[in-house]
Amino acid sequence: MKSTDANARLQEDIGFLHGILGEVIRQREGEQFLDQVSAVLHNSAAYRSSRKNEDFEALRKQFAEFDAERAEKITRALSCYLSLVNIAEEQNKALIERGAAAGETLADLGKTFRTLKESGISKETLYDAVTNMHIELVLTAHPTEIMRRSLMQKYANIARHLEIRAYSDVPHYEQQLNTEAIRREIFGMWETDAIRKKKPTPTDEAYGGLLVFEQTLWQELPRYLREVSDLLKRETGKALPLEAVPICFASWMGGDRDGNPNVTAAVTQRAVWLAQWMAAVLYDREIDKLRFELSLRSGDEKLAALTENAHEPYRVYLKGIHNRMVSTRTRLEDLLQRGHSEVQGHYRNAGELIRELTVVYDSLIATNMHAVAEGRLTDLLRRLSVFGLHLVKLDIRQESSRHREALGAITQSLGLGNYADYPENEKIAFLCAELKERRPLIPLDLACDAEVREVLDTFSMLSRIRTESLGAYVISMARSVSDILAVQLLQKVTGRKTPLRVVPLFETINDLVNAPQILRKLFAIPEYRALIGNKQEIMIGYSDSSKDSGILTAAWNLFRCQEEIIKVAQEAGVEVTLFHGRGGTIGRGGGPSHLAILSQPPGSVEGRMRVTEQGEMIQAKFGLPTVARRSLEIYTSAVLTASLKPPPGPPQEFRDVMESLSESAAAEYRRLVYETPEFIDYFRAATPEQELGNLNIGSRPAKRRSGGSPREAHPVPREPGTSVSQGSPKEAHPVPREPGTSVSQGIDALRAIPWIFAWTQVRLMLPSWLGVGTALAKILESDKRDTLLRMRSEWYFFRSFIDLIEMVLIKSDARIAAHYDSRLVDASLQPVANQIHERLANTIRRVSEISPAGSLVAYDANLRREIEYRSLWLDPLNILQADYLMRLRKEPENEVLRRGLLLTINGIAAGLKNTG
Repeated sequence: MKSTDANARLQEDIGFLHGILGEVIRQREGEQFLDQVSAVLHNSAAYRSSRKNEDFEALRKQFAEFDAERAEKITRALSCYLSLVNIAEEQNKALIERGAAAGETLADLGKTFRTLKESGISKETLYDAVTNMHIELVLTAHPTEIMRRSLMQKYANIARHLEIRAYSDVPHYEQQLNTEAIRREIFGMWETDAIRKKKPTPTDEAYGGLLVFEQTLWQELPRYLREVSDLLKRETGKALPLEAVPICFASWMGGDRDGNPNVTAAVTQRAVWLAQWMAAVLYDREIDKLRFELSLRSGDEKLAALTENAHEPYRVYLKGIHNRMVSTRTRLEDLLQRGHSEVQGHYRNAGELIRELTVVYDSLIATNMHAVAEGRLTDLLRRLSVFGLHLVKLDIRQESSRHREALGAITQSLGLGNYADYPENEKIAFLCAELKERRPLIPLDLACDAEVREVLDTFSMLSRIRTESLGAYVISMARSVSDILAVQLLQKVTGRKTPLRVVPLFETINDLVNAPQILRKLFAIPEYRALIGNKQEIMIGYSDSSKDSGILTAAWNLFRCQEEIIKVAQEAGVEVTLFHGRGGTIGRGGGPSHLAILSQPPGSVEGRMRVTEQGEMIQAKFGLPTVARRSLEIYTSAVLTASLKPPPGPPQEFRDVMESLSESAAAEYRRLVYETPEFIDYFRAATPEQELGNLNIGSRPAKRRSGGSPREAHPVPREPGTSVSQGSPKEAHPVPREPGTSVSQGIDALRAIPWIFAWTQVRLMLPSWLGVGTALAKILESDKRDTLLRMRSEWYFFRSFIDLIEMVLIKSDARIAAHYDSRLVDASLQPVANQIHERLANTIRRVSEISPAGSLVAYDANLRREIEYRSLWLDPLNILQADYLMRLRKEPENEVLRRGLLLTINGIAAGLKNTG
């Protein structure tokens, strides 16, 4: 290693990368420009050191010297520096956590196994728990995946080369070559445009989502399972079976049509074919490698017979497998290009390929070549168990009102009135009766609008796709028993022989409260129970519940909802799998994975879990090989611990205090966000929310369609050509609302993702803490203070929640947020800004009061140091962003200003390591 001290090694790596970037900038932009960048960083460091207003003003005024084009280049430089900091931090963190310096592997998972055994878990129980575990990570694309894939690839290449640099046993000449490779990547990074020219299509997103499989997961998942198997054998005496799938992946990319009219039946079909095609390409490569490796001369009798006693039987036998895989690949290329194929002889499912490869495996074992069998061939068989021939299962998601509209069109065409207008009991009766009927329900000459036709086309398309390529059908805004039965019926009447599992998604606070009663009624319906085989998956959403009533109330309602769901399921004899719709930020249920899992209610994991990995978190957790393996390990360890040794449930006194906290927090949150008339005008003036639509960062609209379920409201429009504010900031006019549109409708119209994205950009993080300080103050000033302090130390759920809030507060910066106010906010809206800043200060004070260390700084000095370090580049980017916003709102057609703004959004997202 270049240095044995982790922090010293990190600083070495950052200095090394920044030195190369400086050389590239000098070469491409000249010495004068590099000096200007250095001067900016010098002034930024002076402000961070002193925290004096005069130093802040000196930094701000420096940018007045630059024209728009020079400011844009400064923005690019700052963003590139931050991206390199990210790469160095992630790579070093992976080396530390994986114990690479000491030659250790999977230290934490091995420790988990040993800890569980020491706590009384038997070898048999541990073995069964690992082999029967099923964790499914669901990759989703949405408007926070800000980074271009071309840059992602360059960052991944730099990280791989940086890992090589960490080892001292690499020959000097190879290190020189490695350094030159890093230099080429950084050169390419500087010369690559960070801004997309157009919005990605859903097909672009689906293909982009597959790249993480090709680049890392294809290699790392079987490698990880091999290490799990070795550890399991060491601790229990038995290896992981080849067919065991403790952790795997699914996707929403190309299947999530909720609020995205661009995801059509044709798009979903293409997404399935793309995944199958990439799987065929990857398997073809592996089979070629296996053929080259197995040049052995002898096999067992079965293999000899199949190859007619060939001199190299394995190669002859694998030649046939190779030919079939080529046919499989060619067929999928035909389907992608023309929509049909005449190719024959292809593999129809993974079982066919597994059976053929098992012949090879059995022959190697029978002829005492275990070492060969347990190498590349075992990895290939594990891949088939995990990835199948589909690579990744595709979930479908649609909003409940779209199904009601489709059934309404059908019933009206049959003269049965509009299904959507039926009372709930009549809907249930109709659906149950039709589920038992054998006759067709949909008339051949059904007349319907384009939206209904698209829903029916989607179900028809799904009926033609093999089950192994599909995951769940998720119903967003599921608010009744009929919403769930409706999807079962639509699958039946469109010809789906093996129905997809239907997963209701409960999102808002009211949905979470009502979910247990809905499920109790649902599980009592014989027609439904006959379809599900006593297994039910239920998704709970973290984003909308948080936007409804604030982070604290959402967290508590999610906890209680899970408890009640488990109780209802146990009473009904149904095995439940909970699907957690988490985002990357704390305000959307994000945070460290192990904290999130271990803070779940007792009995809610039981070896089964699905969870979304969203936006930039996919690259952060799975983009680099060492980081990907570490992420897989964290999930496995946490789910195993939560299943076998769950934390105890809270005593009633903790629940009572939590209820009080929840009520106070929700009242405070709604008082500001929903009941303050000027709030939405302040939000749109003080943040880049209105400008985010120009970023081309996702195929889905930032606002919801009008109509549909009650959460959807009309967007707040502006007249064409007008901006949030015109004129100087003190003369700016608030964004007008459409007559008759309330504040709450304006907030409801926003998706949770851009809502949090905008607050994150200005360093306020409001959705992730608002309401917490007021709620804590009320308890701290009551006779329940000691109970609250005990909750902080004894209750894992509450301790984890406060830990996450502390992380958010450390990342927030009131001085930077105040700069946006001074540049962008009309004087009439300043009282709203003052309220927010007062609440932020109170939250910091109250959270510090219950911190074991007594302050945020002392609680997590490492995180504080990291944020302070990043602020060297972040602060100038925020100052630039506020200036860009002010100028762009006066000159909305200025393309140079627009580009500069979008670059600051990219840079700040990189600096904070998340968006929304």
